[in-house]
Amino acid sequence: MPLAKTLKVLTIVGISISLYLTYVKLTSSPFLCAFGNCEKVQNSTYSQVFGIPVSALGVVYYFILYILLEKYNKYAKYWMVWGIIYSTYLTFLEVFVIKAICGWCVLSFVNIILIYALHYFGSRRAKTQK
Repeated sequence: MPLAKTLKVLTIVGISISLYLTYVKLTSSPFLCAFGNCEKVQNSTYSQVFGIPVSALGVVYYFILYILLEKYNKYAKYWMVWGIIYSTYLTFLEVFVIKAICGWCVLSFVNIILIYALHYFGSRRAKTQK
């Protein structure tokens, strides 16, 4: 699969994770959590920013990333770095403040790191082949 298509697929995975977490947050539906204590994280005071679920912000983040990868690829790496920084902050909160890990959150964090790594190494590879 070409790199651009792989990045878009991973971005859609991120949108899907974020949509699921937003749905659970807004509807108080039962949680499907592969590991960790997703409910504790989801119900913490840190699961919202100005009353907006962090997961809804994740939907917006991944959607913007998809657009950047589609039309403004040279700016995508800065958006990815922002995502890694914010996800690192959220993971810090999970481990040291909330004292619980959300499997979905970890998956999203790994996803954005993977997207960045593929984009970075793919861009470097393309430059060396010129």
